[in-house]
Amino acid sequence: VCCTIALNMLRHAERDSAIQRIHESARLTALVVDADIDRAKAVLQVLANSQALADGDRKRFYEEAKQANAGPGAWIILYDSNGQQLINTRHPFGRPLPKRPDPEQVTKLLASGGMHVSGMRWGADLKNNFVMVERAIQSPSGERYVIGQAFSPQFFAHSFANTAVPATWLVGIFDVNGVYIARRYEADKFVGKKVPPYVLAAFKSAPNGNLPSTTADGTRLYNVFTHSAQSGWTIAIGAPV
Repeated sequence: VCCTIALNMLRHAERDSAIQRIHESARLTALVVDADIDRAKAVLQVLANSQALADGDRKRFYEEAKQANAGPGAWIILYDSNGQQLINTRHPFGRPLPKRPDPEQVTKLLASGGMHVSGMRWGADLKNNFVMVERAIQSPSGERYVIGQAFSPQFFAHSFANTAVPATWLVGIFDVNGVYIARRYEADKFVGKKVPPYVLAAFKSAPNGNLPSTTADGTRLYNVFTHSAQSGWTIAIGAPV
């Protein structure tokens, strides 16, 4: 009887330790995502004070923005007050650029003077999904713009590519509406799609939580989720039961 009790206590202790490890992995992944957003905010602040922008030298500003860009899978866009793209580091300088489909967001940002981290968007010119950290700025010469650091879903794959998360665990990053931003494994099947309503309700119900699920191949997962402090996005990690 004593051996049975001791083994049962050991089993529960190991399970609690494993669950705590999943929670810690989710928290650390969220910190990596937050660090990317923090860097984007800092870069946008620096570019807001660009003398090239104040001088109206867009070619020089384009080069500055290209140098400050977050790296592969990311690009910087400058909009005028009507939502027309003036600079896009994904394209060569001087190429005709489209107007954004939601110019009202530019108006809103200019009115508030604030910062915004978007959910997943579809770029017609890009022909892909993307997310964006953007803010209203006023150049040293007085002109007002909205500048944004855009990210493709592939950019955030690094959030879990170089971590200690075991290879058998799933990792997902979701926007505030429950749309996949990034996913470890089979990303092409999931990115841009929305989770079921009960999952989104669970994500919105608490800052952290647990949610069991079963994969398409029948693997039962113990899922832990937390949220990015900078964006409100959800980071979920699923370990086989």
